[in-house]
Amino acid sequence: MSADNHHSISCFNLVSTKTVPIKIANKWARNLFNCNTEYILNVCKGRCCEGTGRTMVSLTEKEQRKYIKGGFDVKDGFLSPNFETGQCPNKLISGFCGVHDTSMQPFGCIASPFTLNKNGTLVLRYRYTKFKCYGNGLPAYKVFRKSLDLLFGKREAARICHILDTEKRDFIAKMPINNYKNLLYLDGLKRIFSERRGKEKK
Repeated sequence: MSADNHHSISCFNLVSTKTVPIKIANKWARNLFNCNTEYILNVCKGRCCEGTGRTMVSLTEKEQRKYIKGGFDVKDGFLSPNFETGQCPNKLISGFCGVHDTSMQPFGCIASPFTLNKNGTLVLRYRYTKFKCYGNGLPAYKVFRKSLDLLFGKREAARICHILDTEKRDFIAKMPINNYKNLLYLDGLKRIFSERRGKEKK
């Protein structure tokens, strides 16, 4: 199932390169978030793990096979919600993720709230700017360091954070091609779902 969302960077010969140049926007990286254990337990209860209207946990093709093999229901690239709660089957009552820091934690969940816009710039998913945790606390690049580690690799993520710690400018970072493709694929799944849903409402 192809879910390419045609970023402008797709014009590069992705077959012959191991990394893709990604613009790190200083402004986006410095958006503030209050996300920590205490806040999750006492305030938000893991609100970011819930969708708007429905839970939408998109999976890479490899993850889809893994979850299906594990007995989970996967439909059109999305992990089906718990039948009783309507929430992600991995979400605990406490609000925490039951597969956090395990091989079962989806790529998209770890990468969030970061994604790429059509120009290949690392930005925050819009929905995250509507949560209670947004607007105070620490900069996104510090709070969601694990997301950067996943997307860029620990060495490049460290370089990104060092530049953001010491300078205030946009710059280019190198993202492994497989991670780039994963982001395109997952965002493509959501785009296809939204388009299909829009047609059904008409």
